[in-house]
Amino acid sequence: MLTLRRATIFDLAGTSDCNLVNVIENYQMKYYFYHLLSWPQLTNIAVNSNGNVCGYSMAKLEEDIEHAGHVTAVGILRSYRGMGIAYKLIKQSHDAMKEIYDCDSVYLYVRVTNWAAHALYKNKLGYSIDEVVKQYFYDKEDAYSMKMTFPDGELRCGLIYVVQSKNGGNKRLK
Repeated sequence: MLTLRRATIFDLAGTSDCNLVNVIENYQMKYYFYHLLSWPQLTNIAVNSNGNVCGYSMAKLEEDIEHAGHVTAVGILRSYRGMGIAYKLIKQSHDAMKEIYDCDSVYLYVRVTNWAAHALYKNKLGYSIDEVVKQYFYDKEDAYSMKMTFPDGELRCGLIYVVQSKNGGNKRLK
């Protein structure tokens, strides 16, 4: 059984471990703290039944583009790939970008050789290639800068909170 949820400060060591096993780009712990403290709703994890982080996504707001988000990093342990985890984690970030931060678009960079990621971003999440960025990654590999604009009126599958009113009735909050 897997649980997908927002990360807490107690999850960052496990997130870092997941990154070290899976992703070519590795980050210092302060990078995870920065994301979590700056945009807490945009760092999501998948946890297995043993409580271990088996996937994560980190996102932020674009600094130079108003109402835009940026998916910074996604990593899924190899034994958990192909289960739709990355899709669900990124969708959680998309929902938070729209509902909490009022974003209307989102960007990301992906290696030009990462065909599995291209398929996810283009075919399932609706991204398109914006431009090729030469030698973007530390090993000089090129990146695709990809963009996705949130459709107007898109049905959002974000969190719904139910609170009980004083008279005993329930009220839904988004």
